[in-house]
Amino acid sequence: MIYEDVYNFLLKKASAKEIDIILEMIRNTDWNGRLRIDISTLSKRVGTTKKYVKEIIHKFTSLKRGKHILKVDNSDPDFPYVMVLGKSSLFYNKGDKYGKKYGFLYSKEFQTLSVYAKRIILTAVMDVSLSNKTTASLRVSNFVYRDEVSTGLIPSKSTLYRTIEEINTIFSSKLKVSLATSFFLKKEVIRVSFDASYLEQVVHNHTERFELRKVLFEHGFEDYVSDDYCIEIERVAKYVFNSLITGAKQVTKENRNVTGLIDTMMNIARYVYEKALVKLSKSLYKVLDENEDTGALSAYFSAVLFSVMAEEMAKHQHQADTIQSLVEIARTDIKSESEQLILEHQSIAEVLESWCRNWVTSRVHKKESNRGEINEASEQHNNNLKDTIHNIVHTLTTTIRKLENNYTKLIRKNSYLADWMEQVKQYIDTINMRFVFT
Repeated sequence: MIYEDVYNFLLKKASAKEIDIILEMIRNTDWNGRLRIDISTLSKRVGTTKKYVKEIIHKFTSLKRGKHILKVDNSDPDFPYVMVLGKSSLFYNKGDKYGKKYGFLYSKEFQTLSVYAKRIILTAVMDVSLSNKTTASLRVSNFVYRDEVSTGLIPSKSTLYRTIEEINTIFSSKLKVSLATSFFLKKEVIRVSFDASYLEQVVHNHTERFELRKVLFEHGFEDYVSDDYCIEIERVAKYVFNSLITGAKQVTKENRNVTGLIDTMMNIARYVYEKALVKLSKSLYKVLDENEDTGALSAYFSAVLFSVMAEEMAKHQHQADTIQSLVEIARTDIKSESEQLILEHQSIAEVLESWCRNWVTSRVHKKESNRGEINEASEQHNNNLKDTIHNIVHTLTTTIRKLENNYTKLIRKNSYLADWMEQVKQYIDTINMRFVFT
C-alpha cells in the first residue's frame, strides 16, 4: 500500500529517481518498518548505481535535508535502515487512504518518466485506488499554479503539454492522458485512463514470508515451506504483534509516565517471533510428519511462542526486581535515576504477562455439558495444558534462578514464575471443578 503520507512525499518532495527508490523500499519493509533489501539489489531494481542509492539514503537519514524518511537502527547490522514514513500494515485502520502498488509503477517505462509525468500518474493511481474505476479526472489547477507561498507540481502549461505527450508516447494504449473540460466543474481537467489489465496487476509485500523461509532454512529446515504453512505461521505471528501493540497502548494510557512502550514492544515482538522460528525449525520436520494439517502447525507454533514470551516476561520482571533491590540497599541518589528503568521493565513485563494470561485462558476448555464423556475429555485437556505450562515454567525457572541473588530475594520472597504458575494452576483447577459437579 502507498499510504497517504508516502504519497504526499512522493508528489511534493521526491525527485524522479527518488520516487522509484521509495516505491521499491515500501515493498521491501517488514512489520517493524525495517528495510530488508540491500543497496546492490535496490540499485539494480531502480536502474541506477550503488553510489547514487547510497547518496540518496544518506539524504533520507539526514535531519537537515528536509527529506528525513529513514532512521538508522544498528540492532540488525545487515539491515540498519527503518522507514519513518508510511506505516506498518499492522497499524492499518479501516478508512485509511492508500494507493495500490500497481505493477506498472515498477516497470522500466515508469522509471524512465520525468518527475512531472510520475506526479500525474501517482495522483491518478491514488484516485482509481479509492474509486475502483479505470479513469481519473484531475484538476489542472491542482498541478499548475503559482502563488506567494509555492508553485504547483508542474511549473507551466507548456510543461504539462509536453508531459502528457511523454506519458502517451511511453505507455502507448495501456495508459492514456488527455486534457478535457469538466461539464460539472466548468474547469480544465487531466483525464487519465488505464487499461483494465494494468489495474489487475498489484505488487504485494512478501518481505515477511521471505524472512520466515530464510530463518527456517538457516536453522535446519531445508525444505521449501508452502504458502499455506507460511500463512498459518504469519497469522499467529501477526496476532503476537497486534496484541503486544494493544497491550502497550493500554499500559501507556493508564500510566502517562510510560514512554516509548509501543516501539519497545514492536521490537520485542520481532525478537520473540524470530526466536520462536528458530525453535520451530528444529522440530518442523517432525511436526509436519505427524500432522500435515495447517491448524496443527499453528497450534504448535503458538505453544512455542508462549514459551519464548513467558521467558521474556520473567526476564523483564527479574530485571525490575534487581534494580529495585539495588535501590533498596543503596538508598542513595540512584533511586530517582532508577525509577524510570524499573517502570520500563515492569511495563514490559505487564504487557507480556497479559499476553501469556490470555494465551492460557483461550486454551482452557470451559464448556459444560450433561454428557459425562465431554466433561471428562475437557477436564483431561485442561490437565494436559496445565502440565505443559508447568514443564515450560519449570525449565524457565531454572534459567531465571541462575540470575537471582540474595538481594533480589528482599523484593520477592517467592519466584515470580512460581507465583505465576500457582495462579495458572488455581485457575485451571477452578474451571475443572465445574466438570466434577456437573
